Amino acid sequence: MITVGVDGRPKAVKMEPAVLDDQLLSVGHRHKVRTRRLRRDPRATLYFDAPGPTWVALETTVDILDTPATPAQIVAFMRLRQQRPHGPLAWHGDNGTEVELDDDEFMHTMTAEGAVLYQFTIDKTYGNLANTNN
Repeated sequence: MITVGVDGRPKAVKMEPAVLDDQLLSVGHRHKVRTRRLRRDPRATLYFDAPGPTWVALETTVDILDTPATPAQIVAFMRLRQQRPHGPLAWHGDNGTEVELDDDEFMHTMTAEGAVLYQFTIDKTYGNLANTNN
Protein backbone atom coordinates (compact mmCIF):
# COMPACT_ATOMS: atom_id res chain seq x y z
CA MET A 1 0.00 0.00 0.00
CA ILE A 2 1.32 3.40 -0.93
CA THR A 3 0.15 6.39 1.08
CA VAL A 4 1.22 10.04 1.16
CA GLY A 5 3.51 11.19 3.97
CA VAL A 6 3.33 14.61 5.59
CA ASP A 7 6.29 15.63 3.44
CA GLY A 8 4.34 14.69 0.28
CA ARG A 9 6.51 11.68 -0.49
CA PRO A 10 4.94 8.31 -1.32
CA LYS A 11 5.30 5.83 1.54
CA ALA A 12 5.08 2.08 0.83
CA VAL A 13 4.16 -0.66 3.32
CA LYS A 14 3.44 -4.37 2.95
CA MET A 15 -0.12 -5.51 3.52
CA GLU A 16 -2.21 -8.61 3.00
CA PRO A 17 -5.66 -7.68 1.69
CA ALA A 18 -8.58 -9.96 0.85
CA VAL A 19 -12.11 -9.59 -0.46
CA LEU A 20 -14.84 -10.32 2.10
CA ASP A 21 -18.52 -9.76 1.27
CA ASP A 22 -17.55 -7.84 -1.90
CA GLN A 23 -15.32 -5.46 0.09
CA LEU A 24 -11.55 -5.20 -0.33
CA LEU A 25 -10.16 -5.13 3.22
CA SER A 26 -6.94 -5.34 5.20
CA VAL A 27 -6.09 -5.25 8.91
CA GLY A 28 -4.26 -2.29 10.44
CA HIS A 29 -3.75 -0.76 13.88
CA ARG A 30 -4.71 2.60 15.36
CA HIS A 31 -1.14 3.37 16.47
CA LYS A 32 0.56 2.70 13.12
CA VAL A 33 1.93 5.58 11.08
CA ARG A 34 0.06 4.30 8.01
CA THR A 35 -3.25 4.68 9.87
CA ARG A 36 -2.39 8.26 10.83
CA ARG A 37 -1.53 8.96 7.19
CA LEU A 38 -4.86 7.51 6.03
CA ARG A 39 -6.80 9.52 8.61
CA ARG A 40 -5.12 12.66 7.25
CA ASP A 41 -5.44 11.70 3.55
CA PRO A 42 -7.53 8.60 2.73
CA ARG A 43 -6.00 8.08 -0.72
CA ALA A 44 -3.86 4.99 -1.22
CA THR A 45 -2.55 2.97 -4.14
CA LEU A 46 -2.33 -0.81 -3.96
CA TYR A 47 0.14 -2.57 -6.25
CA PHE A 48 0.08 -6.29 -7.02
CA ASP A 49 2.49 -8.22 -9.20
CA ALA A 50 2.89 -11.82 -10.27
CA PRO A 51 5.65 -13.79 -11.97
CA GLY A 52 6.52 -12.37 -15.34
CA PRO A 53 5.22 -9.05 -16.60
CA THR A 54 1.76 -9.19 -14.97
CA TRP A 55 0.72 -6.43 -12.57
CA VAL A 56 -2.19 -4.26 -11.50
CA ALA A 57 -2.48 -1.03 -9.52
CA LEU A 58 -5.59 0.12 -7.69
CA GLU A 59 -6.06 3.77 -6.79
CA THR A 60 -8.33 3.71 -3.75
CA THR A 61 -10.02 5.74 -1.07
CA VAL A 62 -9.74 4.12 2.35
CA ASP A 63 -12.32 4.07 5.12
CA ILE A 64 -11.00 3.01 8.52
CA LEU A 65 -13.47 0.71 10.28
CA ASP A 66 -13.00 1.14 14.03
CA THR A 67 -16.19 0.23 15.90
CA PRO A 68 -17.14 -2.29 18.59
CA ALA A 69 -18.03 -4.69 15.73
CA THR A 70 -14.57 -4.45 14.14
CA PRO A 71 -12.89 -7.33 16.09
CA ALA A 72 -15.62 -9.76 14.92
CA GLN A 73 -15.23 -8.45 11.35
CA ILE A 74 -11.49 -9.07 11.61
CA VAL A 75 -12.15 -12.68 12.67
CA ALA A 76 -14.30 -13.19 9.55
CA PHE A 77 -11.61 -11.53 7.41
CA MET A 78 -8.83 -13.68 8.89
CA ARG A 79 -10.88 -16.88 8.44
CA LEU A 80 -11.10 -16.06 4.74
CA ARG A 81 -7.45 -15.04 4.39
CA GLN A 82 -6.16 -18.07 6.26
CA GLN A 83 -8.69 -20.41 4.61
CA ARG A 84 -9.72 -21.68 8.04
CA PRO A 85 -13.52 -21.77 8.27
CA HIS A 86 -13.30 -23.34 11.75
CA GLY A 87 -10.82 -23.77 14.58
CA PRO A 88 -8.02 -21.52 15.80
CA LEU A 89 -6.61 -18.63 13.80
CA ALA A 90 -2.93 -17.78 13.52
CA TRP A 91 -1.86 -14.30 14.62
CA HIS A 92 1.56 -12.72 14.59
CA GLY A 93 2.16 -9.53 16.50
CA ASP A 94 4.84 -6.93 15.98
CA ASN A 95 7.26 -8.99 18.07
CA GLY A 96 7.44 -11.67 15.36
CA THR A 97 5.87 -14.49 17.35
CA GLU A 98 2.91 -16.44 16.01
CA VAL A 99 0.14 -17.87 18.17
CA GLU A 100 -3.04 -19.85 17.52
CA LEU A 101 -6.16 -18.24 19.02
CA ASP A 102 -9.83 -19.20 19.21
CA ASP A 103 -12.40 -16.59 18.16
CA ASP A 104 -12.84 -15.04 21.62
CA GLU A 105 -9.07 -14.86 22.22
CA PHE A 106 -8.59 -13.43 18.74
CA MET A 107 -11.22 -10.70 19.27
CA HIS A 108 -9.73 -9.87 22.69
CA THR A 109 -6.27 -9.59 21.11
CA MET A 110 -7.59 -7.35 18.31
CA THR A 111 -9.24 -5.08 20.87
CA ALA A 112 -6.11 -4.96 23.06
CA GLU A 113 -3.87 -4.19 20.07
CA GLY A 114 -6.17 -1.49 18.68
CA ALA A 115 -6.78 -3.33 15.42
CA VAL A 116 -8.84 -1.66 12.69
CA LEU A 117 -9.96 -2.67 9.22
CA TYR A 118 -9.02 -0.70 6.14
CA GLN A 119 -11.87 -0.78 3.63
CA PHE A 120 -10.75 0.15 0.11
CA THR A 121 -13.05 1.76 -2.44
CA ILE A 122 -11.44 1.34 -5.86
CA ASP A 123 -11.41 4.62 -7.76
CA LYS A 124 -9.20 3.60 -10.70
CA THR A 125 -7.54 0.39 -11.91
CA TYR A 126 -4.66 0.06 -14.35
CA GLY A 127 -1.98 -2.40 -15.42
CA ASN A 128 -1.99 -5.43 -17.68
CA LEU A 129 -4.27 -7.38 -15.31
CA ALA A 130 -6.82 -4.56 -15.26
CA ASN A 131 -9.81 -4.13 -17.55
CA THR A 132 -8.27 -0.97 -18.98
CA ASN A 133 -4.60 -0.07 -19.38
CA ASN A 134 -2.99 3.35 -18.97
